[in-house]
Amino acid sequence: MIDGINQININSKIGLDFYNCLKAVLRQDPDIIMVGEIRELDTARIALRAAITGHLVLSTIHTYDAPSAILRFVDMGVEPYLVSCALKGIIAQRLVRKICPYCRVEYTATDYEKKILEIDNKEDILLSKGMGCRKCNNSGYIGRIGVFEIVEVDKDIRNMIIKNHNIDILRDLCINKGMKTLKNSCRELVLSRITTVAEMVKVISNLD
Repeated sequence: MIDGINQININSKIGLDFYNCLKAVLRQDPDIIMVGEIRELDTARIALRAAITGHLVLSTIHTYDAPSAILRFVDMGVEPYLVSCALKGIIAQRLVRKICPYCRVEYTATDYEKKILEIDNKEDILLSKGMGCRKCNNSGYIGRIGVFEIVEVDKDIRNMIIKNHNIDILRDLCINKGMKTLKNSCRELVLSRITTVAEMVKVISNLD
């Protein structure tokens, strides 16, 4: 239990779903609202409307990447102007395994790995991997680290939400505004020898 935080468990069997719960919570005028997951139109609308009336609303939504969250709301049936006014920021996250520090070894990247990392074939580059030991149960990895993609919704992105629902155009705009993609975030971890190309492939294979 954390002081100042009240949690309500959803129970659809008695009519206590996300929508009805949110309506009841808003009557108490909380400063911050955390919605476990937005899955349907009614919950999305009331959460976004709560956001534009001065509440900080935190939630999760299942999407392909950070910019896709915007179109997910529109696809649910939420009016683009409401999405544009309410959204302040979006974070997409993946987890990758970290190389075991006890059996870490260096090696020269293969041509295949250079292609994945978008590095010139003629360039020699050292990467790391875990050989497997008792500390890591012979997996070569210990622990995990987050890979993030962050979109800060500014005036240009808001205008784009209202005018154009093309995900490729929206994603390009987010990148031009400084968004580091999941792929590039993971690439940096590989080049920093924190994780491996194999872990990077798992991330980007879900993005292709």
